[in-house]
Amino acid sequence: MDFFFNQNISNSDTEIIISGDDAAHFKSMRINSGEKIGITNGKGLMAFSACSEARKNFYKFKIYSFEENYNERKNRLALALGNLDNHSRFEFALEKAVELGITDFFQLECDHSQRSHIKTERLKQKALAAMIQCGRCKLPQIHEPMNIEKFLQLQVEKFDLFVADINGTNSKFLKPDTDRALIIGPEGGFSDRELTLIKKNDNIHLLKLGDRRLRAETAAIVGISLISI
Repeated sequence: MDFFFNQNISNSDTEIIISGDDAAHFKSMRINSGEKIGITNGKGLMAFSACSEARKNFYKFKIYSFEENYNERKNRLALALGNLDNHSRFEFALEKAVELGITDFFQLECDHSQRSHIKTERLKQKALAAMIQCGRCKLPQIHEPMNIEKFLQLQVEKFDLFVADINGTNSKFLKPDTDRALIIGPEGGFSDRELTLIKKNDNIHLLKLGDRRLRAETAAIVGISLISI
């Protein structure tokens, strides 16, 4: 089943009409009459529908069921990632994290960050495309860029926090049904000053990702996979 995005869908709708320029995507996907698709509003609602009419620049879909929080987690899962020199790798990490189920994304401006932050609106569009591709129904919240001090100040009591560490452990490290956040630094890792700030918190868990040094985007994907269980 293919999935699409329409921010105006509500659970009182019985049909969806797509016309004009908005129909171009359905035409490119060769959606035909009778074909079933899922359409989400990105706010937690998925409408399952069947195409009842398909013609040039006009599509009508009959909604046959709704599902709240389709393919979504019960608890929050966040990734806080330091800005990377290569913006494509940074965006790749975000896209894969969305596929793995994150609900929040924080762009961290760190002591070792060499490049400026990416515009939040661009990251939202990357997250939206990943959400649609993997069949989720809720767009993760993309927070405005912040430094590690602000992140800890705002989020330290909301999440169980995990930071990658070669001396960490993965045995019995997850409490059931908790909100979790993974913190990954930029190239070169966090500075000593930042690590001191992070590790002084009582709810910090040191997470071992393996014996090899990983790129930041790889560490983000591995770490999110481990704590998303």
